[in-house]
Amino acid sequence: ADELDADGDGFSTCDGDCDDADPTSWPGAEELCDGLDNDCDGIADQVIGDDADGDGASICDGDCDDADPSVFPGAPELCDAVDNDCDGVIPADELDADGDGLPGCGGDCDDTDVDVYPGAPEQCNGADDDCDGVVPADEADADGDGVAPCAGDCDDADATVFPGAAEACDAVDNDCDGVVPVDELDGDGDGFAACDGDCDDTNPAVHPGAAEGCDGVDTDCDGSLGTFEQIDLDGDGAVYCEDCDDTDASSHPGAAEVCDGADNDCDGTVPADEADDDGDGVQVCAGDCDDTDADVFPGATELCDGLDGDCDGLIPADEFDGDGDGFAECEGDCDDTDAALNPGAVEVCNGIDDDCDGNVPADELLDADGDGAVNCADCDDTDADAYPGAPELCDGLDNDCDGAVPADEVDADGDGSLACEDCDDADADSYPGAAEECDGVDNDCDGQLPPLEAIDLDGDGALYCADCDDNDADLNPDDVDGDGASSCDGDCDDTDPLLNLDDLDGDGLTTCDWDCDDLDPAVYAGAAEVCGNGVDDDCDADTFCYEVSWDVNVDYVEPVPGTESALDFYSYQSPDAWSANTGYELERTAVMFLYDDPTDDEIYLFLILDSVYGTDGDVYVDITGVDGASLIEFDDVSGDTGEVDGAAGTAWFDFDWSECCTDGVVIGPLPDDFCTTITLSSATNLDTTSTLDETTELPLGDILDPVSFCVVD
Repeated sequence: ADELDADGDGFSTCDGDCDDADPTSWPGAEELCDGLDNDCDGIADQVIGDDADGDGASICDGDCDDADPSVFPGAPELCDAVDNDCDGVIPADELDADGDGLPGCGGDCDDTDVDVYPGAPEQCNGADDDCDGVVPADEADADGDGVAPCAGDCDDADATVFPGAAEACDAVDNDCDGVVPVDELDGDGDGFAACDGDCDDTNPAVHPGAAEGCDGVDTDCDGSLGTFEQIDLDGDGAVYCEDCDDTDASSHPGAAEVCDGADNDCDGTVPADEADDDGDGVQVCAGDCDDTDADVFPGATELCDGLDGDCDGLIPADEFDGDGDGFAECEGDCDDTDAALNPGAVEVCNGIDDDCDGNVPADELLDADGDGAVNCADCDDTDADAYPGAPELCDGLDNDCDGAVPADEVDADGDGSLACEDCDDADADSYPGAAEECDGVDNDCDGQLPPLEAIDLDGDGALYCADCDDNDADLNPDDVDGDGASSCDGDCDDTDPLLNLDDLDGDGLTTCDWDCDDLDPAVYAGAAEVCGNGVDDDCDADTFCYEVSWDVNVDYVEPVPGTESALDFYSYQSPDAWSANTGYELERTAVMFLYDDPTDDEIYLFLILDSVYGTDGDVYVDITGVDGASLIEFDDVSGDTGEVDGAAGTAWFDFDWSECCTDGVVIGPLPDDFCTTITLSSATNLDTTSTLDETTELPLGDILDPVSFCVVD
């Protein structure tokens, strides 16, 4: 059986067929990817099942080139003309279709043209031969004439310009041969070339359309001369267009000028001497010696104007101004040797006919007052004391006729006496005959002062006759400070204008009465201080006032105005023994008040218990806010106890009194900004408290209610 070839593959088992039931398996058979040992070498899928190139795929996995790791199923295609992804197809762009050595994927931008590839030389074909993405600018035909600059178009912005184009009459190289034809150039700059019909391109005045001139030239290039370039009407050899008057043979270019007022030589100008500018009918060339004056010409009548009117070369003698006064003899100058005499001269006082009117004025001959000075020279021909050179008199008049009254003949002060007789012409109270005044001045100008005007006994500068007390230098009538009152008037300080006798606010007091604000009737010395208004109402140099408070009540009080010291005001034992004698003691009442001591201008605190012949009693007192104060008076010190601690600002007292007497204490002086509180406790036979507003009683309240006195501003 092992010699039989069961599968018909040409090999039996004894021939080495390892699977005689499979015709694909025999010794030497090609290995297939089927998991079988096809070549019967004892190894299934030998080689073809291996991944020889390490790309992760074997031949059995579809690797179509297991010797190239870039080739396997799904591999990315590379530009290498290989089927990298084993799909059986090489991409078209990996092939070099035009055989120029580069495929499309290698940068060949046209793989159908062997002349197009990266690095290929550019050709003048309008294509991107070197595949750089740019067609060279000189390969573009911008004007669409079919020729690009690289093909020789010398102006690719003009479709009429290219190699072989027909030349046009436009001064342009249309055929691009590098030459503009000569007949297209405008040689003379007149805007026309020969090809435009310019018949003389060297003369800018000659061109089609030019105006014909009178020069024998075909200026407009129409092939003929102008009509007026051929006519000579007067036969003087000058044609019509150049002859300034072709009807006058004496007028033509080059003709001699004659005195006829015409432009004989045709130069456009009539000679100045042929003109008759003044219209007198005679030209300069005909003998007019002043063609600006119609009164001057040969044969004219001479006028009195200092001119040669008839042009004979002579000026008549009577037309000259011999003395230079602006008038000649023919103009009425009665003396042409004296410049002061002429018509128009002003008559002066000299007895001469200055204005040549044939008369000497009467005031140059008359002397009415017989003082030797004629009327026109005499400043007052009715006063023989007034004439030029006369001596000045003290009469307020210009005696010497010099135009000025002497300064000392003026009455400067208006007192009726001239300075030349007034002993003080600046003082209207001083003049001869004036009444003497008490002013130390010689009022009547008699050269003497009255006796009482010469005496000042106290040397205060005020004369005896004017001084209210000439034995007291502090009293005089002078108002030194200018406030309207002198010391003789009662001015309390004549060096200070703020201190005077005026009562401006009508409160009955002046600043001399210590009214510190004479514009406010509510402010004066002794007025009640109004708390909280910031005003020194009582003129005591401060705005303080005093507040008293008890229980829930507040009021303002003024200290009792003192006339003696606090100790003397308390007046212990006088007249009543063992008692205070202020006059403000009240039965069964604790009277407490502030006292203004005039001896030291300080404030003191008074506390007085009960009254003389009242009741007996006792009380304990605590006091605070008495910083720096001392005990001034302690009533019945033998029977009472207590002390004042000024350093701590406190005090305490234990009072016990009989019905015959009072008890009490005086503490002070109080500090400037004190706020003192009095507290009574354990009181017997005391019912209420009371204080004083100056001298007026002000009931307060229950005996046990603390009472405070405080300074407020």
